[in-house]
Amino acid sequence: MKILDVQQGSTEWNAARLSKFTASEAPAMMGCGWITREQLLRQKKTGVEPEISESQQRLFDKGHETETLARAIIEEMIGQPLYPVTALSDEHPNLLASMDGITLDEEVIFEHKLFSEKLAKQVRSHDLEPKYYWQLEQQLLVANAKYVIFVISDGTKENMHYMHYSSVPSRREELIASWEQFEKDLEAYTPPEEPTVAANIEQVPMLVVQSNGFTLTTNIDQIQAWHQLIKDKCADELENDQDFADRESLIKAIKKAEPIIEQAYQQVIGASGNVSLILNALQEMKGSLRRLRLDGEKLITAKKDQIKQGILSTYATEVEQHLIAGNKKLSELLGATVIIPIEKMEITNALITETKGKRTLESFRSAASAAAAQLKVGANLFHMRANENIALFKDWASHNDASSISSSEYDQLVTDSQMLQHLVAEGVEQWEGYERVLAKLTKSEELAELEAA
Repeated sequence: MKILDVQQGSTEWNAARLSKFTASEAPAMMGCGWITREQLLRQKKTGVEPEISESQQRLFDKGHETETLARAIIEEMIGQPLYPVTALSDEHPNLLASMDGITLDEEVIFEHKLFSEKLAKQVRSHDLEPKYYWQLEQQLLVANAKYVIFVISDGTKENMHYMHYSSVPSRREELIASWEQFEKDLEAYTPPEEPTVAANIEQVPMLVVQSNGFTLTTNIDQIQAWHQLIKDKCADELENDQDFADRESLIKAIKKAEPIIEQAYQQVIGASGNVSLILNALQEMKGSLRRLRLDGEKLITAKKDQIKQGILSTYATEVEQHLIAGNKKLSELLGATVIIPIEKMEITNALITETKGKRTLESFRSAASAAAAQLKVGANLFHMRANENIALFKDWASHNDASSISSSEYDQLVTDSQMLQHLVAEGVEQWEGYERVLAKLTKSEELAELEAA
């Protein structure tokens, strides 16, 4: 790893974090952090991070204080000093990690979190949530260390729990592939508009009726003008969260206006003079406002569903095209047709699952984007593994005539003991790929059968 000469919390440290992909950002990038993947994309694109509140700062200060106390306890326990460092990965120079401590030989990392009973249960059971282990995976990747001593405490031995976390190969592989996809998405990312604030809708004027016994004076024209304004606004198109927020605010204004118009109608009935024109106008407005409200409520639901379906379709098509492109490249390498066995409907269903409960279009789109990214990562990993497999076996005539390869067939291909027996029969134990084949054979019974032969 490349250690940066920056102090954690300094301006230089913050600048380095902004320009790289950090371990603390890994959970958000993977869609399980304290902020969404969409929010992380926005921060990286704009360089603007949310302001830290006083309560958050007090919590951070408490965390730093307990971290210092806990570090001393762990140093005594392992008999080695721990040095806080910020470093870049040698192999992946865009990946950064700030570690609470690392031993001088760079083999053991110390990571501390403020005590909570929920997290303590996870540590005691050695079963961390993804929002914790993705950070640890990146720290281990950057430092190329053996394991992390993951500690939670309040700074005392009495209230301290810890566990050792070692990298899980499949997680590391997924982490790297996910950051690669994030980088592509970041390059194409356009930040959305500012957060939605519904427009204020002017309330309907109160009806004023004055009569001297011969003439009747009212402000019905003001009420009619307000009614026309409402009708015009109800004709506006609905396309984004701002439009929907404004329309919902408009519907609320109509709901408030309906009893006011009814009250005005009853008021005019009791007035003396020629009130028929006013009554007719109020009666027409009563019916119109009711229709506008009911139709508006239906339109909001239908239009929002339509837009959400469009978002799902867009991302499903995007993932589908990603799969097709990957299949094409792999097919060219293999000289045969390669198909990832997944239908567009399966992609859409996966997106629906991840977007469930998202009320606003922005949160819905953000969830769909994150889910699509993970599907792309899954496809990338499949193609990468299949590519490795083809590189191992493409020269063997018995496997060059395959017309297709699916995920299940691929699994069989890389675990087929007959393939290994063929290698042994050909006397190629010294072939450089032999050990790689052995590593892929995970079924102990197959190995036992081979050894018996």
